Amino acid sequence: MTKGQLQIPSQLMMNAISFALITVVIIGTLIHFQQYQVTYQSRTDYRQAIDLAENMLSSKCLAYVDKDGRVWRGILDNNKLGSLSSTCIRSSRLYYLEIVDENGGHWNFGSSPDLFSSQGFEQIYYPVVIRYPDTQVAGKMVVTAYDKVTA
Repeated sequence: MTKGQLQIPSQLMMNAISFALITVVIIGTLIHFQQYQVTYQSRTDYRQAIDLAENMLSSKCLAYVDKDGRVWRGILDNNKLGSLSSTCIRSSRLYYLEIVDENGGHWNFGSSPDLFSSQGFEQIYYPVVIRYPDTQVAGKMVVTAYDKVTA
């Protein structure tokens, strides 16, 4: 080796440093884009609407009850739907319940949506089955829970 070769870095050394630098930049960029932040937002109104709808699905006032006393969750009795009353389903929130089946059957109960249309609300959809005396028909249950709480 001569004295000049010691002061000038070799081509191999320059390639190794370039490779390391490019690798660090690429890995750093990938790590930067992979980081994400999870923000937890409390949605108590939505959770209460889900709880209300879940309770309605298995309520003895709506659901089919067989001769052994077993409540069939999500299978709603046609006879019970026709005679809903405010004493059957109570909630601290105002709500509107609408049930529609594929045969054109339509039932609704609760606070009129027109009265609270300017207010905030949460809407939950559930598939249900309507049990008629001779058949069962697919349907949809829509629960609209308003932000206003009853006194």
